Order: sequence, then structure tokens, then C-alpha cells
Amino acid sequence: MKVLHVLMAITAGVAVAAPTQSMNYDVQVYGDGIMYKAMCVADIDNDEQLEVIMGNRAKGSFEVWGYDKASGQMKREDSILFLKERKANPHSVSVADFDNDGDMDIVVCYEFFGMFTGINQGESWKIAHLDSTYGNQVLTADFDGDKKADILFATNSGGVRVYYGKGDGSFERGNSLPSIEGSNHGNGFTVVDFNKDGRLDLIGSVCRHFDLYGLAAYMNTIDDGVVRWVTAGKQIENADQHIISRTRESVLDLDGDGLPEKVAGQKGGRVVVWRLGENAGGKLDWELELVDQLEGLADTGDFLVGVADFNNDGAGDIYAAGFSHYHGLVMFYGSKKGRYTRQHVGLGCGLGSPESLVTVDLNGDGLLDIVSSRYACKCHKGGFVTLLSKTVKTKKIMRLFKR
Repeated sequence: MKVLHVLMAITAGVAVAAPTQSMNYDVQVYGDGIMYKAMCVADIDNDEQLEVIMGNRAKGSFEVWGYDKASGQMKREDSILFLKERKANPHSVSVADFDNDGDMDIVVCYEFFGMFTGINQGESWKIAHLDSTYGNQVLTADFDGDKKADILFATNSGGVRVYYGKGDGSFERGNSLPSIEGSNHGNGFTVVDFNKDGRLDLIGSVCRHFDLYGLAAYMNTIDDGVVRWVTAGKQIENADQHIISRTRESVLDLDGDGLPEKVAGQKGGRVVVWRLGENAGGKLDWELELVDQLEGLADTGDFLVGVADFNNDGAGDIYAAGFSHYHGLVMFYGSKKGRYTRQHVGLGCGLGSPESLVTVDLNGDGLLDIVSSRYACKCHKGGFVTLLSKTVKTKKIMRLFKR
């Protein structure tokens, strides 16, 4: 395990002024030589401490890592083997109590092997293969309001499917999300009640291979107890301008108007916000806005953009990670007024991959830390890294970007 101390450097935006924030991080590297990816945060063992669950590409397993406050380091607490194929490529993981016994269970998906559930039996896990389709993302929520956990399964070529839980660890496949202009690929979905009707809706990215990419919102409607998904907005672009979401941590009220915004990456290194405006005549009004264009990502449309409140000021912040294409991390600190201040975290390595960067307060200091897959010199086997927030100092505010 390597430990580095990093001071976030301020980069120039469209104006020159004194910096607004200064954040120190302790950077710790784990598992160098192994590819870790597909992460989520949960209290998987009911010890009132959050753990990070992540996939180990070398073994095809998912591991549970917890933060030990005494040593100030992450420690592996469990390893769950879902299939015996070594080097199976894990793509996503989520948790919920599928059998209503008070223990957290787990669902994962792999590149070519599909979706698996793991039911927590105390000292072991009961594994079931639920769907064999190439998987991109899994996400858990109670979509039909029956107090039983359901699963969204976004596939690579079979559309976006929903499995409804029976409360005993088994599932029944229900209505899929409707295809948009032939879309059959989903990723970066987030659960949010965007029309405030008490039902959980979905916002994510969809594509039709190689020619159409974009964002889509789906409204949750229930008819005779059956959920039916209705398209409630879309922003579809051709391959030259495509937009894609790569993380579930990508929806937040950024401007303080009580309505959700979705952040994403667009080809050419553009960081964009898909903003839900005021409802007019019962119709949802979505608008795409540019936050910034990152020169280091000009040649790619595949990078991760997410949201969190890093400086604990009540305003949503945006972060961008470029996988092996871009070293470090770019932060855009929000103000609840559609304005952002940009900072760059220089790390000497790339961060993130789809569903492989999470935010969590590991050490209990009230500030969000970062856990991410790591690329060392464009090598995919860089292990994973933790960025532990140490201090936040507020200085005179500088507005670099304005809506």
C-alpha cells in the first residue's frame, strides 16, 4: 500500500482570480498489479460502518473492503465468488435485502456472463444466475412500492430490464424500459422521483450501437399493480456528438430549484448538465448545458462525470475522471446558482472506469472521500486508490463558470 500527500492545484478557467477552495488529500494505493472495478458503497455486514464492494478482475470475484480507523487503512473483509471463470470482467454491483431477513444481499453483473445474485446466509453466500445477457449495470430499488427490493439490469445489447423481487430472494422479470430510436444499450442509470409523485423514476444513458448515444428519462407509472415505464424526456445525439453517463452518482439538485439535474460526459471532453426545468402544462422540460470542455479528453467521449458535495457547503459539486486517458481528477465546485469553480487534482495516474468511482466518508470526519479504480501509466492493473479528505479552507469566491 502506497501513501502520497496531494494538494489540489487550482487550474485557470475563463478568469484569473484567487482560489475559492483548498483541499488536502492523503492518497493511498492498494492492490497494484490487479484491476479493481465495479464499485458501490453499503453497510454490507450491519456493523454501522460503510464498506466499499468492488470487483477483482483477476479472480472474477467481488471483495468487501472496510476502513480501519486505528491504522488509517483499508482492509479486505470478505471475498465473494460468483463464477469460477477467472478474469471475468465485473461491470457493476449493488446491494439490498432481497429476502427480507435484515441482512444485506448483493447483485452483480459481468461483461459476458450476465447477472448474479448473492443471498447473505451469514457465513456463506447463496449464488444464483439470474440473467445470462452481457451486463453493463445493476441498480436496486423498490420500483413497484411493495416493500420488496427490485433490480434494474442495463444490458449491452438487450435493452434495460427490470426484475421484481418476491421478498424471498427470487425475482420475476417485468416490463423493460421502452427503446428509444432503436436503443438497446444502457448505462449510468440513477433512481430519482423527478416528477414528485412518490414513485421512483429513472434517468440514464442509452445508445444504439455506433450511431446514436444520449440521455433518457423514464417515468414510473403503475396500472393494476404493474409498473409500466414511459419515456419522459430524451437528449439523443449522433456518434460525433454522443453523450454518455458512466456512474449512478450523477443526479443532484445543482441549482437549488428543487428539481434534479443529470451530469454526463459528451464527446470532445465536454462536461454537460441535463437540466429539468419548470413543468409547463404538465410536460417535463429538459435542457442540455455545457459546464466546461476538458482539453485532455478532447479525443474521447468515454469518461466519467459524477456529482457529490465534497466541501460540505450544501451545494452540489461535479467531478470528472478520464480513465486511462487523463491523469488526475477535475472538480467543479457548485454554488446553487449554476456557477462553478474549477480545480484539478494532480495524481500522476488515471482514475475511474464505468461504475468504478464512489464517494463515501471513510474516516468519519464529515467530509466525503473518494475510492476509485486506478490506471498507472495507462495500465489497467493499477489497483484502486483512496483519496482521504483532510482539510477544507474557504477563501474568497471566484466564479469561473456561469450558466
